[in-house]
Amino acid sequence: MEIEKREKDGCKIVLGVRVEKEVVEEEFNKSFERLSKHARTKGFRKGKVPRSIIESRFSNRAEDDTLETLLRKATIEALEKEGISPIAGPWITKESIDFSKEKPLTFSVELEVEPEFEIPDWRNIKLSRKKVEVKDKDVENALIEIAERKATLIEKISSVENKDIAVIDYVAYLEGSEKKEGFGVYVEVGKKLFPEKLEKELIGMRVNEKKSFKAKMPSQTRDTSLAGKEVEFSVHLLGIKEKHLPKLSDEFAKEMGCSDMKELKRNVEEELQRTAESIMRTSLKNQMEEELLKRCSFPLPPSIVSAQAESILTTIIYNLKKEEKELEDYLASQNKTKEDLRKDITEEATKTVNLFYILNRIGEIEGIECTDTELESWVRLNLAQKHLQETLSNKERRAKLKDELRMEKILDYIIENAK
Repeated sequence: MEIEKREKDGCKIVLGVRVEKEVVEEEFNKSFERLSKHARTKGFRKGKVPRSIIESRFSNRAEDDTLETLLRKATIEALEKEGISPIAGPWITKESIDFSKEKPLTFSVELEVEPEFEIPDWRNIKLSRKKVEVKDKDVENALIEIAERKATLIEKISSVENKDIAVIDYVAYLEGSEKKEGFGVYVEVGKKLFPEKLEKELIGMRVNEKKSFKAKMPSQTRDTSLAGKEVEFSVHLLGIKEKHLPKLSDEFAKEMGCSDMKELKRNVEEELQRTAESIMRTSLKNQMEEELLKRCSFPLPPSIVSAQAESILTTIIYNLKKEEKELEDYLASQNKTKEDLRKDITEEATKTVNLFYILNRIGEIEGIECTDTELESWVRLNLAQKHLQETLSNKERRAKLKDELRMEKILDYIIENAK
């Protein structure tokens, strides 16, 4: 058997295979022998039909069987001889097959293999690290936020003032768009969670009063179709509530599960420290990933990128379904077409696959693995009890999670050894 190897872009390889005429003839003979053992035709007992009749009546079937057998055997042998382990394929190009009993069989096999690339000098990557420092003011603000979550709301009869909570129904109009409605919405005046003009217009209003006005929506808003646009509001004030915060005392600390305020402050400070360090790690991770991608670019297997893109799209649709939204509505809110979304997803998938290969190679070189003990410890710390056993017993879920944790370990290792 002769093999011609040709490499294409994107980790693709094409093997041109030629099987000798003698091998083709031998396989044809084997096919006819198999057919003769089971063939039935009038005037002859099973297995006693003459070869000439078998060849004339079952030539097409013999040809199909022979070709199928030869393609399978030759492909396996070609991969073994070339030392190739495909990650996708092999695919035999139908148009490339040249086959008959009287001559050699030739055909082409296309497949995808792991990319070959040089690991970047990741130990010399410089990262920007900002000192993590939690100040007394940060702790005080966090305690106030905790107190606000425990606040008591008291009905108020007079007019709306700054820091009051106005309970409203509203209708928002934007020319050329459907009206947006809200019922029983709580607006904390001065909190700046709603358009500034809307919060200001509420000041001085009394219960059951109605008012109409125009307000420019902020550029960052949940409903992107309204972002930065001037909207006509009609507001009906249903009620006013005054927020009463509990006193920050030892008694309050005990309600929060601490012995006194000193312990509560310490717990809050530690939590702020963990949050700050997590934010710093995310920043370092993003810097490292960006630098690795900048230093190491190479062709990727199209089938792997395509599978990753499909996974991303599936996740997007799943999350939209949970919010009872359709993909078309999501695209409209983002002012994007399906083509835009496909492009964004492909870019994200390409980046993800590229990083996987780089990190995986570094992990192999440094011998970084995720052990079963590490996996089980993470699961027990991060998953609810009802999901714990299900995750540990599901082989596919377990393997996927183990790969994800290994990638995180590799990233941590790279960051620790970076400058």
